[in-house]
Amino acid sequence: MTELTKSAEQVPGLCDLIEAWCDRRCLNALKYVLPAYLSFNGRIDGWSMLCAAVRNARTFAHDELTEGELETICLIVRSAKEIIYGPPSAKG
Repeated sequence: MTELTKSAEQVPGLCDLIEAWCDRRCLNALKYVLPAYLSFNGRIDGWSMLCAAVRNARTFAHDELTEGELETICLIVRSAKEIIYGPPSAKG
């Protein structure tokens, strides 16, 4: 299971995304992610906000994002969902 983290800076790939978006002036993507990033508290509600924020950036700023950034967003969403809902159960 992905571990809870106290700081959004510890979320793998998130700081790299934000830095790249700042460098390229991807303001549309940043407007979705920065509020969740700055208010991240490491608890379930923080992870929920972060998950929704990166999903919104993927949906509404898709034209600003690279393929690699879209993959990183998918990893962040997957990690967040695992923390929020628990690991996927093995069905069989």
